[in-house]
Amino acid sequence: MRFLIVSKTENEAASLAAKAGLQGSDVAFWAIESKAASAIDEIAKADAVITAIGAEPVVIDKPDSAGFPFEGAKAELINNTIGFMRVAGLFDTFAEAYKLSGSKAPVINAADLSEYAVGYLFKKHHIISYGALSQAKGLLKCLLMRIPINGISEEMLRYKAAGVGDIIWMYELTDKNGKDMYPLFRVGAGEESLALRRVDLLKDPAKAMKLFGYYHSLNAPVQTTAELVADIAAVMTGESPSSLYLATINKDKGYVYGVDEPMPVAVNCVIDGANITPQKADLPLPCVLASNDYVGAFLTAVNAIAVKCKTQFRRAIKLDPYVYSLLALDEADILSDSVFANNIVSAYFGGK
Repeated sequence: MRFLIVSKTENEAASLAAKAGLQGSDVAFWAIESKAASAIDEIAKADAVITAIGAEPVVIDKPDSAGFPFEGAKAELINNTIGFMRVAGLFDTFAEAYKLSGSKAPVINAADLSEYAVGYLFKKHHIISYGALSQAKGLLKCLLMRIPINGISEEMLRYKAAGVGDIIWMYELTDKNGKDMYPLFRVGAGEESLALRRVDLLKDPAKAMKLFGYYHSLNAPVQTTAELVADIAAVMTGESPSSLYLATINKDKGYVYGVDEPMPVAVNCVIDGANITPQKADLPLPCVLASNDYVGAFLTAVNAIAVKCKTQFRRAIKLDPYVYSLLALDEADILSDSVFANNIVSAYFGGK
């Protein structure tokens, strides 16, 4: 099986391949910033394409004249969106080459903000791709660190998960014999104060479990891009079908119960070589509803990047769960003006 790893530089791609144990004729590299003429041929020859185009969040500053409390690091959706603006042009370059190649090879985005890559490639280029989920593998570890239960270890538990965007919910938690373990963990969580804003439920999965009944991923340990590439390569080259949790576009009748729009969702995917088959998930309605604040802001932000619409990005800023919970609309307008003064944002929208 032949992989193509797409990264900013060839050294970066080669390093990822080496850590994943890919070598020789099994792998090729495309340093996308070089816009190599051979890229179309390399895509055409690949059985699977892994993009490792990193997009680091850009933390916004509090407006100088603002009289309201605000911590830029907590406005994660805004920061992530600005970070993705820095690499959107590289994904355009990739998408154009991919379409020209005529390839049907699956595209798996393995770098930070993979859910943005999935949404952007679909919205702007009509390419359905997949996103490696950096926190999916650490769900049980996170749960047991947050709510330790005597006599219960990670090896004793089984779970099913799904989500919207990059919020992954464990909607089923059992022991090896299929016994429901959630009641034990809900009791083990003890008394959790619910004197909080809605955005806080996205920060503390134990509080979310107390209110909605289920645990999510947003405090789970994060895998590196190299670890994700290694996992993808191992599963795709395995002797028998296996599975990974991946983000992809919810299509047809939907992979996730309660989500009807064609948007990024997180589901378990059965992988057999280069064939990836997303599995449908019965995500409980409380989990879907709990994610709605983030989902609306995320979709608006991705649309704003794809069509370069300042009005939509202003709307996304106001819908950021932290901003929405904290600021009045006039304060959010002040924040929006400050965000648009950022050099990255100003350059991206080109004064339109």
